[in-house]
Formats: sequence, C-alpha cells, structure tokens
Amino acid sequence: MEHVIFALYILVFSTGCAGSVAFAVLYYRTRQAPVIYFAVTHAALLLALGLVALYFYAGSVLGLDTGASRLFSLVIPLVLLVLNILIYIGLYLAVSKLPDGSGSLRLLKRVFGILTGILVCLMCAEALLHIAGMRESSPIFGGIISVTVYVLVAAVLLLCAYLSGSVGSSFEPRSFRFLLRGFSLCLYAFVPLTIAEYALNTATTVPWKPLSLEYLVFLAINCIAIISAGISLVENLPASSAPLAVSGEIVARFGLTPREIEMVMMIQRGMTNKEIAWELNISPATVRTHIYNLFQKVSVQSRIALLNAIFRE
Repeated sequence: MEHVIFALYILVFSTGCAGSVAFAVLYYRTRQAPVIYFAVTHAALLLALGLVALYFYAGSVLGLDTGASRLFSLVIPLVLLVLNILIYIGLYLAVSKLPDGSGSLRLLKRVFGILTGILVCLMCAEALLHIAGMRESSPIFGGIISVTVYVLVAAVLLLCAYLSGSVGSSFEPRSFRFLLRGFSLCLYAFVPLTIAEYALNTATTVPWKPLSLEYLVFLAINCIAIISAGISLVENLPASSAPLAVSGEIVARFGLTPREIEMVMMIQRGMTNKEIAWELNISPATVRTHIYNLFQKVSVQSRIALLNAIFRE
C-alpha cells in the first residue's frame, strides 16, 4: 500500500511543473497582479508537498527511523514551516490585490488579514515548541496549539475561498475569472480534506503516516491553472497583453476625466487605494474622492460593478 500511495504522490507532484508554467502564461496574457501571488502560493505548496513525499518515502517505504534523524526531525519541519508561511502570505497578498467590492467584502478582507497573521504566529510558536522539545513533554499544550492551527487554517481558507469566488463571479478577463472561481472551489474542498487528514494522521491504526490529502487539492489547482492559461490563449485580449482600455464611447457617455480614466485602469489592475495614492503621489483621501465621483457618474456602488459597467458596455 505504501508503494501505491508514493507512486500517486509522484504522479500528482509531477503536474506541479505544468501548473507553474500555466501561472506564468496566465500572468503574461492577463497582467493581473493577483496571479503573481497565486503563483508564489503554488510554488511554496509544490515544494512543501515534495518534502512531504520525501518524508513519506523515508519513513513508510524505506522504513527509516525519521525521528532519530536530525534532518527529518528538525530541518525538514523548519523548512515546511517557512513554506507554509509563504503559502498563507501568498494567499493574503493575492486577496489584497483583488478589488475591494462592497463594504462587507472590505470588512471580510480585513478579518482575513488578521486571522492570517494570527495563524502565522501560531505556526511559528508550534515550531519553537517542537525545537525546544516542549511539545513532547507537554502534549496537552501542544495539542491545543495544533487544534487551534487547524481551526484557523479552515477559517482562513474558507474566507479566501469566499472572497475569491465573490470577485471571480463577475471579473474580466474570462481566464482570470475562471481561475478565481476554480481556486475558490478548490479551497472549499480543502477544508474537509484537511479535517480528514488530521483524523487519519492522529489515528494509531494508520501505518502510512504522514498521509497528505492536500495532493488532491494540489492536482485540482494545477488543472484549474492549466485550463485558465488555455482560455487566456484563445480569448480576445490585446496583443500587447496590456489591461483592457477604456473606449472613447464610454469616456464620452459618462464624462470621465483623464484622472478618472487613470483611476479605472489602476482599479482594473487590482490596486488598493494606498497603492494608487503612492503611484500617483496623491493622498488616499484624494483617491477616495476620485473613486466616489466615478461611482456617482457610472451609477454603481462597488469596484466590481464599476469595471463591469465600463468594460462590458
């Protein structure tokens, strides 16, 4: 059974290279900033799952005593910690680059950022306990931290899934919309799989620990990225891969000023108010005023609706 599982690990892991290429193609075609951070998350997940496969091979296939080896008992867990932190930082940055949307979505993005920060801190604390040997000497305390980390992981991933799916339901271009919606579905599936993995890995009757069901989600993410890249190659994007331009008809219809057009282009790129203010060398309050005027002229109440009104007309 161990050899079969390891073979499946290798087959799924091999799709990661195709997924990485797909993210690169998708960014080249769409120039959407969140794609970069989704790619960072994907790369960190690829390396982390590779280490899981190595650990599995050494312990379950070769029968090595991984607990007696400093490499497997200390070095690999620390590297996995760094990679896991990169995964959640990548998710946070990707979500932060998405349009703000309604007030409730902005609030959820703030909650998402806070929970992600707490999760990263707890992961670091868990690693320090492991290095100091306190986790083994105080299993109850270590168990509480582990359970808390799993709960936070579930909360962070569910929020990320909801935020990605909410934006992905109406975003342009179509390839990026497909990526967001597909990625959202993968994260929704990740939560029950994480719970199942925790149950399996803590059961004494499972001989092939560590069992990582994350490979199933990783395979799905790779498929979504590849399909998204394929869509980007056939959809009608500008030849220069630049963001969609505001047509002269739209400018005349809504009476947009050059500064407001500039704002629209930056919103399309997924930039926040602070990023727009920094690039234009103006205050965030001025940015908010311009965006408010845009909403009034186009008769919308969110960034997503603004983009839909301007680029779908």
